[in-house]
Amino acid sequence: MPTYLSLFIIGFTAAALPGAVQTTVFSATLRGKIMSGIKVALGAACMNGTYFFLSYYGITEIITHYTIAKLIIGAVGFLYILWLGVGGLKDTIKKRETAKTKKSAGFFSGILLVALHIPTLIYFLSIAGSFYQEKTSLFFVFFSAISLAIGTVSCFMIISLLAIISNKYGKDKAVYYLQIVSALLLIIFSFKLLFDLIKII
Repeated sequence: MPTYLSLFIIGFTAAALPGAVQTTVFSATLRGKIMSGIKVALGAACMNGTYFFLSYYGITEIITHYTIAKLIIGAVGFLYILWLGVGGLKDTIKKRETAKTKKSAGFFSGILLVALHIPTLIYFLSIAGSFYQEKTSLFFVFFSAISLAIGTVSCFMIISLLAIISNKYGKDKAVYYLQIVSALLLIIFSFKLLFDLIKII
């Protein structure tokens, strides 16, 4: 039980750190698309748990071992996060929703944001290494991954709640600027990922 609780806390605190997923959840909910924000959160949490689960079997370690694999995944991640940020910025300025924006904020979007972020992959690989033992059972690995995912989604639900409160009680101008800031943060996070990739080379 202490191990599962520790993983819940790790998942929660990791989600609390400023990043592309957190910003996307907040931004999607802030635009009045509450279910979109929740879907992004669930997708990200599932991918976090999946990375943690796969780390036990060395699958993620194979990816991190090859620089070219990290660069390809990271480059796609950079372009995807940048696309979300620029799309959100355009949407906010034009004050209208496009079909592309609606499609981008969903369960699969949350999965991609985590799956294409190499630092996240390495982070969960290091966590898995500190928890797993040689004789760890499949049962333990599975529920460890679930505990971590629940911690992650719990934090994102709080972020969604904050966005709902901001949207409901905030002034129109304040909400507008929050949307602008959220979109700009996504663009910043995309370039942060790009700089992380440059360090790998």
